[in-house]
Amino acid sequence: LKGFCSHTSAQSSMRLSTLCAAGTYASECIEAGTFQPGVSYFPEEKRVTFSGADAQTSAALVGIHYGTHFKVVTSKQSQEQYVLTQCGAPQPNASDVDALVPLTGNWTRKFFDIPLKSPLTTTTAALTFFETLQVEDRVLLAPPFATGACWQRAHACNASLEDGWSGNATLRQSQLDAADAVFMDCTSARDGNCANVVSRANAVQYSGTNEAGLLAAAEHIKFFAAFFNKEVEAASAFEDTVAHFNAAAPSSAQTKPVVAWVSYQGWPDRFVLADAAYRRSIVEAAGGLPADGSDFHQTIAGWTEVEAVSGVPSSGKTYSLALSSFNTSENCPSACSLAQLKTLAAAAFKPVLQSADVLIDETYEQNPNNYNLDSFKATFETDDLKALTNLNILRIDGTIAADNGLDWYESRFARPEWAVEGLAFQLFPDSGNGKRYFRNIAKDETPVVITPQMCGVTMVACTGADPVAIAMLGPAAAIPTATPDDASSVAHEASWSLVALAVVFYAVQ
Repeated sequence: LKGFCSHTSAQSSMRLSTLCAAGTYASECIEAGTFQPGVSYFPEEKRVTFSGADAQTSAALVGIHYGTHFKVVTSKQSQEQYVLTQCGAPQPNASDVDALVPLTGNWTRKFFDIPLKSPLTTTTAALTFFETLQVEDRVLLAPPFATGACWQRAHACNASLEDGWSGNATLRQSQLDAADAVFMDCTSARDGNCANVVSRANAVQYSGTNEAGLLAAAEHIKFFAAFFNKEVEAASAFEDTVAHFNAAAPSSAQTKPVVAWVSYQGWPDRFVLADAAYRRSIVEAAGGLPADGSDFHQTIAGWTEVEAVSGVPSSGKTYSLALSSFNTSENCPSACSLAQLKTLAAAAFKPVLQSADVLIDETYEQNPNNYNLDSFKATFETDDLKALTNLNILRIDGTIAADNGLDWYESRFARPEWAVEGLAFQLFPDSGNGKRYFRNIAKDETPVVITPQMCGVTMVACTGADPVAIAMLGPAAAIPTATPDDASSVAHEASWSLVALAVVFYAVQ
């Protein structure tokens, strides 16, 4: 309990005496004096694997190996081994671990007791993994900019992780030090710069956002599960994600609508057609046909193409039309204003818009509630498009937090099927899919706002209630588990927003 009970920051000291009472976590550990060397505490049927056979559908950046009373989880980008020892068992020595997974080259080895008692995450992309595994009640501090209802409630009761950019650096470091594990991004994983993770003894790299495919990223739920002995739940959840991802597109659809992701961006000012691989995957899985930017190389002067992620060909493409390409003596005998250049570029970009049956407008708006169909027409300087006639102008800000943060950038990584189902709902309204993330501004749809009041989970950070005990995987005595009447379980099953504890279990129905 050392990591959890030594958490003494002002934000999380509330009612910790209850949490740290003797025996709170005893049922999760091997009872003192009963450890049996050679007996497996991780039965074969409760283990998970990462096949890596298909980069689009299986995680390739992480791995897991099981010993009798410890696991070795690997992170390929940070080149780290995380040795996870069942609490109550002796920590394995180097030779024990080497016999399972040798430590080679510049790899680093870190040790953790499991299940974790007080994890933190500095990235909101990890939050929904905690929620899906129902371990959010172990997280005392919510990271900044989280959108889920219970994360917002955690912020409201001062259970917030200090902002790494503008917050109190000293307080932030003490908060991170007090956690038994901190899940975080590398500074630049693709460039091999993971020094921020490697240098912190309790840091664990979350690399799901760097996987090649949406389902590959979602399979990282197994990675998180290993730290909590939640492999059984993770395997079931991932199977469910894959099934829903693959079943979203209606089988009866006769025509695949062409879908284009477009925006107007500044710095530099330009119109953009985004064709990143993950966007293409969402469209295809929803039953649509992605717009192909390569079609316009011969017809639009100044049309440019770059990799969606520089140096990663598999990431897809970004096509753009810079306003500066119209700043010529022919167009501007004298000086052209930005407005004049935008009008010229908008006219040249119009064939891109006209080629699509459905447009997803990703133009940034600080307050999504202020962006409507008139905003779209003003941005792209047009009002006679096929997608306008068919009332098919979408935005990805259909689900937002009270502070206007987009849930698209939080829960989608763990639950890509929600994105696919949400788009399929817009493409085929009678498909039986749920409405998530996307809103149709051509039909005057406004964002659904997630508020703290939507949180239906008992929050440790705000109430001091005990976290739910996690059953051991192996041959220990059975642990009573939460019943359907348990408040936490009810909230997970009934809440429309998969809300969580000092984290949030949010799921739009």
